[in-house]
Amino acid sequence: MDGLRLALLIFFHPADAFRRIQKDRDRFDYRPTVLILFLLVVVRISYIFMCHYPLADLLPRDTNIFLEMVKMLVPLITWAVACYAVTAIIGGSSLMRETLMAFSYCMLPYLVFILPLAALSHGLSISAIGLYKTLQSIIWIWVGLLFIISIKVMNDYTLLQTLWICFLGIITVLLIWAAFLLVTVLTGQLVDFIRGIGVELKMFRR
Repeated sequence: MDGLRLALLIFFHPADAFRRIQKDRDRFDYRPTVLILFLLVVVRISYIFMCHYPLADLLPRDTNIFLEMVKMLVPLITWAVACYAVTAIIGGSSLMRETLMAFSYCMLPYLVFILPLAALSHGLSISAIGLYKTLQSIIWIWVGLLFIISIKVMNDYTLLQTLWICFLGIITVLLIWAAFLLVTVLTGQLVDFIRGIGVELKMFRR
């Protein structure tokens, strides 16, 4: 699969791009997906350091690199898992690897335009923050529309079915995060409980 050609199709003929992902499923290549995920992290961190500080949503001195990696990758991967799970139940035809690849390519408008927007911010003052946020919103709306198109095309859904799948996908994402948070909290309590027993045993031996 020609990754560059697929990237160009995402911008000009997204439906054809998503069909091509499925058409070449026998020759699936994980490398474009991994590369895009890596670039998402690089671009996000670069954006934080490039953006003019009056317009920045996060200052470099307050940046946690690991947290920024999590914020970029976890929502996207969880969204892919959730949508695949829902479509697998409701007559979908896309595989998990194809869903993740398609969703990764959906992030290309962010990859391509967010750093030029950060460069543009140096020519803007705080009074232009409304314009700047609008341009940011356009990028994310574009990404969101690509998500919807990918789900519709790759699973041969109607528009209403696609919107329903998106709604169920959002609910599934929230459930996944809630379950993970619950497991994390319970694991922490279990560790504290075991540690407390260990302390009491040491005191008892004394």
